[in-house]
Parts: sequence; structure tokens; C-alpha cells
Amino acid sequence: MGRAAPPAAVAALQSYVSHLRRRLEPDRGARSRGSVIVSRGSGYAVLLEPEAVDAWRFERLLREPGPDPIARLGEALALWRGPAYAEYADLPWAEAEASRLNELREVARDQLAAARLAGGESAVLVPELETLVAAAPLREERWRLLVLALYRAHRQGDALAALRRARRMLADALRRRGPSARHPRGGPARPAVPGGDAVGDRAPDPGPASGRGGRAGDRRDAVPDPALGPRRPGVDAHPPGPGLLSVSPARRPTPAPRTPGSAARR
Repeated sequence: MGRAAPPAAVAALQSYVSHLRRRLEPDRGARSRGSVIVSRGSGYAVLLEPEAVDAWRFERLLREPGPDPIARLGEALALWRGPAYAEYADLPWAEAEASRLNELREVARDQLAAARLAGGESAVLVPELETLVAAAPLREERWRLLVLALYRAHRQGDALAALRRARRMLADALRRRGPSARHPRGGPARPAVPGGDAVGDRAPDPGPASGRGGRAGDRRDAVPDPALGPRRPGVDAHPPGPGLLSVSPARRPTPAPRTPGSAARR
């Protein structure tokens, strides 16, 4: 650092830029001015159209509003051919940007699934959501979409089973990460799985759907659709949002406090 550049450095840089120009602009004449790599002061600048870089196109499609989100998000995801900057994965400069783009890809997948579900797809969407959940089991939004798709496909028993799987998996994941993950702020209260009971509590079993021993899937109101109206006692389906749908036990009336002499009077 601080030393002068070797005498041949400028000539070597100009040679590299010339080779790069030929790769980026193969139709440019030998003495014509370049339009991608241009001279700026004592250096060079790269000028590209917004549509020339697939990463830029992907982010534009992800964020711009439009009347057909399914087509827009499908076009954005079709630009991907693998992990972002996979050929530079071992270079420090690419790590943060690759991580950011890969996360945006997962967000786009979730948004596309939600748009398709809102458009009326349910049964055909279940296998795809199962694959997405298996690929990233800690993404709660995918569990929510899977449960909702199962319910709307009239598979209420499977929807309840998916809820229990999600709660058990999330609780186990936090338990494996140790107390710091379960108590991020050091408070005494046990953190709750979003939309459910405290981490570590076993998901309650709602029992058979009817008093005659029927299965949970035998009643279509076993898991209420958040879009269909009030909740029913025994199974609480929270509305769509950042939290996960959960099964919670029915609320029972709190017994009246017993006085010291109440047992003796019996």
C-alpha cells in the first residue's frame, strides 16, 4: 500500500479492458466507441440497461404492482438458473449479495403460492407446498399456506396433522438452539410459537371430531377457514398473517375458588 504502480500496470489494465469490451460487445467495430465500458476521467465505467441484468429484472418484477401477480411472479422466478452468484460463492464480496438475492427468491416463491391459493388453486397446490416446506421448514408462511390449501381441498384431518407437525418442528428447532434462542432477551417468560402456545408445550390433541369416534376430517368445520367467519371452540385458526395457524384447546370456565372449609362441608 502506498507504493507507486509498476510501469506496465496501465498498459496491462488497458489490455484487460480491451479484451472485456470484445466479450461484452462482439459486434462493435475495432475503432468505434464502446457503449458498455466507457472511459470516465482516469478510469472506466460500465453502463448497462436495466433489462440487461437478470438480477435487476427479477427485483423489478418482484416489487412492481400489477393486475396479474401470478404471471408477474412466475416470470420473475423463471429468470433463475440456480443459486445467486454460485460461481463466486467462495468470494467474500459476493456472499452478502448472494444471500440477499436468494432470500428474495424464497419470498417470491411464497408470494406466488399465496397468489395461486387466492386464485382458487388448492388441491393441485398441496404437493408443491409440501416440497417448499421440506426445503425450508422454518419458514412459517409456508406452513400457513399448506394448512390453508389442505383445508380448502376438504382435507381437514390432514390440515390438523400439518399444524401439529409445524408446532412440533418449530419447538424442536428452538429447543436444539438452546436457551438463548428460546429466551432471546433473557426474560423469564417462555416465548410462544407465533399463533400458538409456549415453546416446549406439546400441541394439544383436539380428539375425535364427534362423540361417536369420527375422524377429524369427517367434519368440514374442524378447521375453520379464516376467511369464512367466526372461530369455533376447540380449534382456533388464526387469520392469515405473519403468524402460524395453530390448534388451541377450547376455553373452559374457571372454577370458583374454594374456601378452607368447603371440603369439610361436603
